[in-house]
Amino acid sequence: MSNYRRGRSYEYRVKKKLEKEGWLVIRSAGSHSLFDLIAIRLNPRHCNWRLCDLSKHNIKLIQCKSGKSKLRMVKDVLKSDIKKFEGLYNVSVEVV
Repeated sequence: MSNYRRGRSYEYRVKKKLEKEGWLVIRSAGSHSLFDLIAIRLNPRHCNWRLCDLSKHNIKLIQCKSGKSKLRMVKDVLKSDIKKFEGLYNVSVEVV
């Protein structure tokens, strides 16, 4: 199995797990963005057809990597990017 297929498979496993927990999950295919998955947990009290205030919802920006050395490397690379997103609305950045 190629590295791409192994990585894609892992992303789908993480996606399915989050969806079972009630998250809406969007996968960024082809590794063209900083994050592999974007997960949103909508709060129905703050969402209607015309307006959806993101400050009232939880958002996870997720980078999927396997292996301890890769995980350490990614955390170091993402440190500056994490600071851009953390604390913005209800956004958390995760490396899984």
